[in-house]
Amino acid sequence: MIISIVGKSGSGKSTISKTLESLDERMLHVDIDQISHQVLTFPEVQEQLQKSFCPDVVMDHEVQRKVLGRIVFSSPEQMQKLTDITWSHMERIIDQIIKNNPNKIILLDWLLLPKTKFFNQSDLRIWVDAPFTERLDRVVKRSISDPITPDYFKKRDDAGIDYEEGKYDVVINNTNKEKTQNEVKQVYEKSILRR
Repeated sequence: MIISIVGKSGSGKSTISKTLESLDERMLHVDIDQISHQVLTFPEVQEQLQKSFCPDVVMDHEVQRKVLGRIVFSSPEQMQKLTDITWSHMERIIDQIIKNNPNKIILLDWLLLPKTKFFNQSDLRIWVDAPFTERLDRVVKRSISDPITPDYFKKRDDAGIDYEEGKYDVVINNTNKEKTQNEVKQVYEKSILRR
């Protein structure tokens, strides 16, 4: 079983994924953001990034994510360039995780999942929604070691995608922790456990 969990940055996708994972040992949470960070360490990817954007995007064999972010969040064309460089590597890793875990319930967590084949392959699609101000507050609080400014967050948010409610089996409005936890348990009992 594959479950897609989508939502904008700071909506609580990973928290909800971890809550679901704690309810059933068969669940495997796959944070696709972490896979994208892993792919940015590949020498061939770094070389392509420097050729496609600018030499400063990689320094001492490390991608300068804020430099890259300022470039790609400025236009859909630049974002597409980044996707063209990284996605095939990411897709291969995700395919391998799914193949290696045939008896697991795979929780795919990523804001851009609706643009991938995995979204269409999913047995259950969950959209996690939350107001902009709450999401901003969460992201700023968790980025203490590498601070994110409200302006940078807004640019990143604007570069994301809009979600169409009709494409989802479940919509969770993540504004109240206790209410959200109860909703997640209900989703588990009604939509996952009974399948």
